[in-house]
Amino acid sequence: MGIPAPPHIAHTKHIAFHPEDPDTLFIGVEQGGLLKSTDAGRTFQVVPGMDDDVHRTVINPLNADQMYITTGIGIYVSGDGGKTWEQRTDLQHEIGGYPDLLVLHPRQPDLVFVASAEKGPGAWYHDHYAGSRISRSTDGGKTWEILRRGLPDRLRPAFEAMCLEDWGTSFSLFAATATGEVWCSDDGGEQWAEVVSGLAPISKGTHYAAFVAA
Repeated sequence: MGIPAPPHIAHTKHIAFHPEDPDTLFIGVEQGGLLKSTDAGRTFQVVPGMDDDVHRTVINPLNADQMYITTGIGIYVSGDGGKTWEQRTDLQHEIGGYPDLLVLHPRQPDLVFVASAEKGPGAWYHDHYAGSRISRSTDGGKTWEILRRGLPDRLRPAFEAMCLEDWGTSFSLFAATATGEVWCSDDGGEQWAEVVSGLAPISKGTHYAAFVAA
């Protein structure tokens, strides 16, 4: 399978807005890199320093200079608003070599969660297996802990959606798979349970087909 997916051209995957300046936005392009605009999208410049397969851009709401990028070969972090980047995980990292979904706690922004497959979508179609994990960092992505209580280790389908809901004394996490299951934790990621199954595919394009083929 070609990357990007058919029609095999680079395309926008995610848009993030600067928390203090609505005219500044970052666009992640699958197999196209990270673009930045400071004039509400009229013009863009390429932000160098990371892999071209940009999945998600997450900006610390309390310190906009701290940014996280997930890519096809790992997680990158910037502490200076995107001027320079440090790669924090790679293809061999235990969290998975293909991180995609990333959320942080809005009041504790060093608390970060990522959903990552073991390998990229090309392998999913061949093996019918993603080997997905959800991991947590309490130090802004320097170190990671794989979350296993209630979650099967290396889940077969890929996680295709994830969100964090802060409700004061704690927070909930929801993660949905390409085959229509939703996993939830109501205690900050300590314990997980599958709360919904049998939904239609929660999937980018035809990703779900990799996990339903015989």
